[in-house]
Amino acid sequence: FRSAPSCPACTGRAHCCVDRLAVLPWEQMMETDEDIELARLVKEKLLRYQAPSELRWQIRQDIRMSGPISRHARLLAWIRSMHVQWAGLSTGVAAGVLITSISAHLFFLPSQDALAEELVTSHVRSLMVDHLSDVASTDQHTVKPWFSGKLDYAPPVQDFANRGFALMGGRIDYVEHRAVAALVYQHKGHVINAFVWPAAQADSSVRQRTRRGFNMIEWSAEGMRYWVVSDISLNDLEEFARLTRAPPPPAGARPN
Repeated sequence: FRSAPSCPACTGRAHCCVDRLAVLPWEQMMETDEDIELARLVKEKLLRYQAPSELRWQIRQDIRMSGPISRHARLLAWIRSMHVQWAGLSTGVAAGVLITSISAHLFFLPSQDALAEELVTSHVRSLMVDHLSDVASTDQHTVKPWFSGKLDYAPPVQDFANRGFALMGGRIDYVEHRAVAALVYQHKGHVINAFVWPAAQADSSVRQRTRRGFNMIEWSAEGMRYWVVSDISLNDLEEFARLTRAPPPPAGARPN
């Protein structure tokens, strides 16, 4: 491009004309009719690809789910969605709600969402590669000792075949960058993965969620954290979770 028209007001201010270029109509930046015609042809005839709305949406979704930007992008979108709801609040009340809500959204929910996504991926991978178990057995007294020496803790192992949830075996999986026990059960032809690892803190509350069509239930008990994942109905998965949370029967006791 040729130099922009002179600007008497910007003597001694090098940035003024640069800023002015951004707001001047392109016709005023051309010095001859040929320049104007060339610029018009380039503007009208230059091939450009307009991405379809579906592609733009998918790119935004991929950005939200990738790397450190995920939390910030979701947080900004959430704040925008809440703007209308806060419009009638006083400044002080709105600030209090904002601080409390952002703390929960930023530090609790995203990390739980990421963990849930990781566990669903592990569940799906175990089905796709036909690697449900490293030790295939319906005997809890075979499965539990198998973990000895492979983990730095002993996961509780029970068989609920008499209640419709048969133990199939277990394997070592990796969750949150550590090795964990994955116990495998079968119910009416469906697979249940029960992930068990030491709990960082006691939390007896039971939480349910759904990811990619899979039902999930999580809780902590007896120093262990449990996440169970399956495509069975939520009612059936709740029954399995209830059996798992119940104290094991005394040694030698006959099952009901």
